[in-house]
Amino acid sequence: MVIVRENMEKLRRHGYRFLEPKESLLACGDVGKGALADVERITAAVLDCLERGEQA
Repeated sequence: MVIVRENMEKLRRHGYRFLEPKESLLACGDVGKGALADVERITAAVLDCLERGEQA
């Protein structure tokens, strides 16, 4: 997990943004963080990037 966290931090420093997963019922039957973000949230993030002229 440390490697993933470090790589995500490197990408953030280069201007990449990440949408956090939502908490809900997962495929394994547990409830937890890991489900795909809502379509509305993804759409809003994409539109925000486009308005700012961002490519990443």
